[in-house]
Amino acid sequence: MSYILSDGIRTCRKVKTCDQCLRLINVGDRYRRQVHTFDGFCTYRAHEDCGRASSELHGLAGLRSDESYILHEHGSDDKEFLIEKYPEVAARLGYV
Repeated sequence: MSYILSDGIRTCRKVKTCDQCLRLINVGDRYRRQVHTFDGFCTYRAHEDCGRASSELHGLAGLRSDESYILHEHGSDDKEFLIEKYPEVAARLGYV
């Protein structure tokens, strides 16, 4: 079981890697940062739009709340959806 300890939108001060698309979050970009417990402490970081796309696809897939939807693992299955609704995410994933 995982517990969220903090969750918020931040402005990147040091280059990070997005956990959804595996591309860089550059200085000045806005991103979501969550700290949660899961076999210790874990930090999740994602571009704002990558996080929104993942959340929407998670709901469409009918996954449980304790299951995750990671774009770089499943995104190609939803390529058309991402190109239409989240073109910047699709571009980061190399679909356009």
